[in-house]
Amino acid sequence: MSPSRAGPQDMLALMQRITSLAKETRYGEAVWLARKLVGEAEKSAGDNRRGAILNTERLTGCGEE
Repeated sequence: MSPSRAGPQDMLALMQRITSLAKETRYGEAVWLARKLVGEAEKSAGDNRRGAILNTERLTGCGEE
């Protein structure tokens, strides 16, 4: 996955992997990937921080009623 081309599906896959690692108590790896995910989200959002928040909500299902 190229950092400048990470799309929602790539970020969703990272989130799923982070969850899996955490469930396996592999926290060091999970934290490392979580930091990578944050970096990917920031890169994909550029200057549009509100867009990044909305994309994260869309990926995680947060903000839905």
